[in-house]
Amino acid sequence: MATKALITGATGLLGTQVVENWNLPDIELVIAEHGSYDLLQPGVPMELFQRFRPQVVIHLAWVASGTPNYRTSPDNEKWFDATRELERACSSEGSWLIATGTPLDEATPAKDGYSEAKTRLRRSFKAAISSGAVTWLRPYYVIDLERQRPALVAEALRARSLMLPISLRSPESKHDFIIASDVGRAIVEVVHHGMRGVVPIGSGELRKVSDLVSSLDASWILGSDIGTLAEQSEEAADVERLREVGWSPMKTDALFRH
Repeated sequence: MATKALITGATGLLGTQVVENWNLPDIELVIAEHGSYDLLQPGVPMELFQRFRPQVVIHLAWVASGTPNYRTSPDNEKWFDATRELERACSSEGSWLIATGTPLDEATPAKDGYSEAKTRLRRSFKAAISSGAVTWLRPYYVIDLERQRPALVAEALRARSLMLPISLRSPESKHDFIIASDVGRAIVEVVHHGMRGVVPIGSGELRKVSDLVSSLDASWILGSDIGTLAEQSEEAADVERLREVGWSPMKTDALFRH
């Protein structure tokens, strides 16, 4: 019987890239259709698991970061509960859960509902992460040029089209920016190589906000808080494990060399 990997959030920022970059012929990727399963309803995550009986669950669904006020949405608490339910389903069958945190999921106190839910979830999975039952992904500052996310990317591209500079409050602020497709390829490698524990996913390099704007062929001026980024860790991801299996942030590096 072929190994099955069930993916949630397959049409989201990261899920789309996992699906597009899936190249594991020995593992069947099964997509949890958003219209068919409302994972925020208690019992539905278990129902989904029992229908497909996957050996791997790649859980990427959450409140979309492109949704207004996602950091304070009450759905963050519902996603916490849904993810715990998926973990219990996986545990009951000995399946492997791959869940997603943030670079700030160890920070205390959390700054908002989104961060608090992710931090509490990681804490609740501590034993499962240590035992290898759960892999905890930590994507750093994900950018997507096609979806124009985060908002800074959309603002920079708009300013470029109007031949105007974008106003930056903190142009010297540094983050580990990583293009979504590079994250998608990294997640596929995590599955392929059975990587357990905590897996940071970034470029491994800190770059300035102004460098990101310049890489998009946009100009900038020092000014108000247009183009301000959401709070993020000002440290680079440790991607040594991913590099050891042949992964590299190809598209991210190419963007910043542009």
